[in-house]
Amino acid sequence: MKARIVDENVAIVANDFAKITSKQQPMAPQADDRCRLESVRILRRIKDKGIAVIDDSGEVMLRYRKYLSHSGQPGVGDAFFKHLVESSYNARRVRQVHLPKTANGEFKHFPADPELRSFDPDDRIYVALAKASAVKASIVNSVDSDYRQHAAALQRNSVVVEELCPHCLKS
Repeated sequence: MKARIVDENVAIVANDFAKITSKQQPMAPQADDRCRLESVRILRRIKDKGIAVIDDSGEVMLRYRKYLSHSGQPGVGDAFFKHLVESSYNARRVRQVHLPKTANGEFKHFPADPELRSFDPDDRIYVALAKASAVKASIVNSVDSDYRQHAAALQRNSVVVEELCPHCLKS
């Protein structure tokens, strides 16, 4: 089973299928139907056969909670969040990783690469998880351009990013 770290934008994009069907505005309008479908597929794959990686202090879950419903309805992103809530102590499905911080609140495992200084502080948790995880875990991204803009530095620091929707990203 492959371990993956899911940026919250993936679940948001997946949920947009339900929003569009019910005539609501999508939260990620830059995503097209192909991107939404890829986001749905990866979340289902992780939920059914994969391992999700989150932090043990609950910061990732708090991020998800801002955009997703832990009831599992109405979207696939919500169902994925419910799966994490229900499986968070099942190490075969969800790995919780300890992410120590520095005195100024930065993640110790975030690479000290000068080219990553401008990396979005909100997304640094996912990079730190990739570096701190005992299992080789990739980051899954749908529409956040920060990963593409910093691709060379992330690769140099052994951080693997699965870009689901490169055609939707602005450079």
